[in-house]
Amino acid sequence: MIVARLSSRLSRHSKSPDQINLMTLHSSKGLEFQAVIMVGLENGVFPSGFDRTDEQLEEAARLFYVGVTRAKTQIHLTYDSDESPLITSIREAA
Repeated sequence: MIVARLSSRLSRHSKSPDQINLMTLHSSKGLEFQAVIMVGLENGVFPSGFDRTDEQLEEAARLFYVGVTRAKTQIHLTYDSDESPLITSIREAA
């Protein structure tokens, strides 16, 4: 019952231009936003230090791509001191 009320409330307000949506990369698939802010893009955090196989690293890169391509006009990629190699790959490609 509580979940149904919350879901109903969220769907009614999902079109507000002043709204901030906090979501996982998985749940952002198929959606677009004027601006996207991706946080925690440090080396060893994204991709995780536990992602070691090629398959795991490819999945992290795919999710990163999903996040970056959700932005219509602005993308902000944040990290602390050691940027993710996924950000580095964008920098080197530019």
